[in-house]
Amino acid sequence: VISKSKKNIGYNKIRTSFSKKKINDVLKKLESGMPDFKKILYDKTKTEIKINVWPTQPILINNLQNKKPYLEHKIIFKKKKKIKLKIHIYYKLLLGIVNNSISWNEVQNHCLYERRPNVYDPDAVFWMNLYKFPK
Repeated sequence: VISKSKKNIGYNKIRTSFSKKKINDVLKKLESGMPDFKKILYDKTKTEIKINVWPTQPILINNLQNKKPYLEHKIIFKKKKKIKLKIHIYYKLLLGIVNNSISWNEVQNHCLYERRPNVYDPDAVFWMNLYKFPK
C-alpha cells in the first residue's frame, strides 16, 4: 500500500504563510551574519547559485516555463562565476533548511534545478548544506 499522506514530510509542519518580505529579511539576515569561512568556501566553488522561491509545492516544470518565480535571490559574496545554477524551491522547504528544521541532504530531491552550461558542480550542492543559521 502506497501512502499519499504528506504528514511525514517535515517542512509541511512549518506554520508560516508565504511572504516575499519575510523571506528576503531572513535571507539578508542569514547572509549578513554568515561566518567568513562559509563565504570563502562558496567563493571557491565554480557555480553561482540563484534561488527561485515558489509559494506552492510541487513545483511544476510547466510553471517554470510559463511564469516568473515569486521571489529570486542570488547568492553573491565576492566572485562572479561561469556556471549558473538555479534552484527552484518551495518556500517552506527553504525556511526549514535555513532555520535548521530540516537538512538539505534529505530534501534536495524536492527541488528542480537549471544549469547553464549543463555542468554538475558537486561543491555547489555540498555548499548548500552550509546555507543555514548556526545552531
